[in-house]
Amino acid sequence: MPKVSEEHRTARREEIVQAAMRRFAIKGFEATSMADIIAESGLSAGAIYGNFTNKADLIGRTVTSMLGRRVEDFEREIAGVGVLSPADMVAIFLRGTPAEFDPRLLAQLWATAAVDDNLRGFADQIVARIRSTFRTYIQRWYDETRPGHEPSDVDSVAIACVGLCQGFIIQSAVVASFDGEGYIAAAASVLPH
Repeated sequence: MPKVSEEHRTARREEIVQAAMRRFAIKGFEATSMADIIAESGLSAGAIYGNFTNKADLIGRTVTSMLGRRVEDFEREIAGVGVLSPADMVAIFLRGTPAEFDPRLLAQLWATAAVDDNLRGFADQIVARIRSTFRTYIQRWYDETRPGHEPSDVDSVAIACVGLCQGFIIQSAVVASFDGEGYIAAAASVLPH
């Protein structure tokens, strides 16, 4: 039997993740079965279970992958721009978020994580990564614009930025009349700039 390259395995996992995201967005985590994901992907059950242990593993890795890509894109977007205010960082993060993934998926993760310890671990990792990213760039902004600031200022603003991002995602997922640009403007008004 020929060896399967790591590139092939990575591509196969991505194919499964994309199929899972489509099904989760339509039916939700709870109502989507592994059989639904198998059918959506067009792959065999062995191909799915060879890459993911169960549905919880697939959910966690799907959302982690999705948000990981968003954080990487966000870092690329702001890396060459210079020092940005927290308000500008949040605006950039939020404007790119709907293009990266369906917000209903993340809203479902948070709801499910409230009652599922395994998914709570994935949610913790995601929030920690986003907060760390914001914290790094907020630290630079404070160092340049407000020398002598308190270290707690950076942490407080990073926590607020993550909370504002979560609020945007939840509202865009569940509020039919949600105004994304209005939300971004309101967020900017409460963050340092």
